Amino acid sequence: MNETSGSGLPKTFSHTSSNVGWVNTQWVGDSKQASLSVSAHQKSRQKKIIISDGEGSLPPVVLQSGFEYDDKIEWNHIFDRIQDDQQKAVKFALMKNLHLYVKLTKLDCCFGNECWCFTSNGLCTVGQDEVMVVLQRLPGEINIPRDIFKLFTQVYDSASKGSTFDDLGHIIFPEQILGSSDHRGFLFVRPTFQCLSKLTVPNTPYLVAILIHKWEVPWAKVFPLRLMLRMGAECRYYPCALVSVRHRKPVYFEIGQTIMSVLADLRNYQFTIPVIPGLVVHMEEKKTCVNIPRNRYDKVMKVLNSNNVEHVLALGSNFSTEADSHLVCMQKEEGDYQTQAINIENTTRRGELYPNTLIDVYYVFVMPDFYMYTSPHFQ
Repeated sequence: MNETSGSGLPKTFSHTSSNVGWVNTQWVGDSKQASLSVSAHQKSRQKKIIISDGEGSLPPVVLQSGFEYDDKIEWNHIFDRIQDDQQKAVKFALMKNLHLYVKLTKLDCCFGNECWCFTSNGLCTVGQDEVMVVLQRLPGEINIPRDIFKLFTQVYDSASKGSTFDDLGHIIFPEQILGSSDHRGFLFVRPTFQCLSKLTVPNTPYLVAILIHKWEVPWAKVFPLRLMLRMGAECRYYPCALVSVRHRKPVYFEIGQTIMSVLADLRNYQFTIPVIPGLVVHMEEKKTCVNIPRNRYDKVMKVLNSNNVEHVLALGSNFSTEADSHLVCMQKEEGDYQTQAINIENTTRRGELYPNTLIDVYYVFVMPDFYMYTSPHFQ
């Protein structure tokens, strides 16, 4: 699997079940000028062509000179290159500083289906982490889903105006995307334990955008960690799958009877559960540990002073890579909620129940008689 560096030069990514390693391209000599001249030479050998598929014109395709079909390049030639495992990803020029690498690959190592892999190169020029989208291919699909281009250009435009996207951030589209009114946006996650084999991975740091359903938008806005873990439980993948699936059923429906409707505004989004960066909550046998970084004292005090729910302090936690399992909030068809645990495959838990389990929200109840007790809640 190949990855392109910021200079447009390939970087090899190797993945095994036990470790991950990068093998970087190295230049002969220690002169910076030599590297720049080689890069300039590569650019001079590139050319951009305008091509159309069955749905109309595409962004310019950037090809190296000497391409096999230089005389007359058609979409079927480009598509053959996109789905050929022996060829590198095809590069599209969305903007002057933004390129998009496109590849079709069968993820038989983990997912089992053929997927489009879209990888950005150039978002870093506007202060945005690079973004990758892994989209399951529909049967017989030979045209690139157009709305993917819209996603990357909107991320670029937003970042250029100073509004960047981070881990568990989201982008919402007011209209339908990817051929369905049920598709409404993307949730950005940072990969942790997921398999990256056969994917064209961007330069780090990077995010993966996952397609979300219109019924999942409130959770993406108010409590994205809960949504991420729930999507992972749905496909039995820890902590969540990186593949976006079109026309799937939502993991949450109409907001039912939940304490979350008291602690957060799930309709107008005027207030939400505060999340302190770095805070994690671990359950280990009968012990619950709330770990807060020392440098977050000011944020904790701000939450305490601005809390407007009487007798209750709610804190949202972050994803923990130290936990071997997570408790997930599941919504039943009747509308009420239950809790289920998901864990890393082939990992033995250290204990009988939830030995080192992370929960997504933590409540502190202060009773009228000033007796305080804590309780992890999942619904």
